[in-house]
Amino acid sequence: MLLGAPALVSAKPEQLTAAAKGDLLQRCFNKHYNSTPGVFEDFLRGFNTSLQLHTVLWSEKELEPPMSVTVFVGATMERLQALEAQCRSYPGPLSAAIYVPLLQQEDGEDLTKENQDHIKKAASALKALFQRAEASPTYCALTVQLLYEAVADPPLAAIVPINTLRNAALLAATTPLVALVDVDLAPSDSLGARVLKPGSDSLREITDGCEKRAVWVLPAWETHKRLSMEEGTKVADQALKGDKAQLRQFDEESRLHWFAKLAYRKGHAPTNFSRWLDAQEPYDVAYDVNYEPWFIISRSMSPAYDVRFRGYGWNKVQQVAAVALSNFTFRVHPDAWLVHRPHAKSSGQALYRHQDGGGGRKRTEETREWKGTSAPLSRLFHRRVSALRHVTIRDMKRGTYRPAVDPQVRHCRAVLPWWKGQGPT
Repeated sequence: MLLGAPALVSAKPEQLTAAAKGDLLQRCFNKHYNSTPGVFEDFLRGFNTSLQLHTVLWSEKELEPPMSVTVFVGATMERLQALEAQCRSYPGPLSAAIYVPLLQQEDGEDLTKENQDHIKKAASALKALFQRAEASPTYCALTVQLLYEAVADPPLAAIVPINTLRNAALLAATTPLVALVDVDLAPSDSLGARVLKPGSDSLREITDGCEKRAVWVLPAWETHKRLSMEEGTKVADQALKGDKAQLRQFDEESRLHWFAKLAYRKGHAPTNFSRWLDAQEPYDVAYDVNYEPWFIISRSMSPAYDVRFRGYGWNKVQQVAAVALSNFTFRVHPDAWLVHRPHAKSSGQALYRHQDGGGGRKRTEETREWKGTSAPLSRLFHRRVSALRHVTIRDMKRGTYRPAVDPQVRHCRAVLPWWKGQGPT
């Protein structure tokens, strides 16, 4: 039988069962839930995103010896297959926050019958994935949160509150070290099997570095877009299970290249992939504007993700810039990497990349009145992201920047036993 809420809050983390941890997380997160359905203009105004934590499934796996790094991720229901692939690739704790937008004109605590059915169906799908993970000795130790947002406006549902989800997923991490790995990427087999092996010299080096304000960059690769989905998936799987010689071969054959090399070079160029392919020891790289690697970092030192950023555009760059501003060293690990798995375009990219519809005709886009002028939603979205980027950079230069964090996460960080007194916001 579970202890009462006050007793749970005062308990030591190691004394809590998986169910008790999930109960505590759900209680603290929902305490400050604002059930008023949101609209697109709320994003433009910078209002807080408020999510209801509907379900928490917390792994009861007892990893022996325990792993020191939790991989965390925010995602949508359409990415469950990718989440399962990620879980298969990492034998340690993985915390996922899954987003479901619900079109709801009335109060978000009194869902329509249709929305009740929708969220139940989502919960059932997550439970099935969770049970597969629990039953497999080779899967991750999965903790998954199902969160919904009541929206009165379909365009708001199209821009996923990704940084709110990342902060929520991070709340469930109890290990000293964490690593954001977006859902379409998976870690190499070497990460869990050798690099983070409990008791290894490699893990001691990583832990020591993190304690001294270093982040350990995990170089990311992706398959070439000319490959079919089937061939790309096969190459990605081989790259995850192979070694650096395999990566080099795929790179030379133009079947694989470093992440965003063709689309956004400045996002990952500082990692220096040519050097990495030959590296046998870690090396430090200088931060540059717009650098956005994935990395291992101390949980208690990691800056929060700025929740003003929704959808695509600068949501992760902002946090990496905050890490650099906090005087962290970016250190590239030579023996572990990430690979992006090919997938169909997400529905959430519509506002970021407004493309032609079928038949070569431009798709009609909704316009809105905003500050005295009428503009397409995609233009309003880009203007908002651009303005947020400007304000963020300005405040960083002034030394006044603080990432915006919603009241739900702030409260949970203040009361959860494994977060009390830890973690800057």
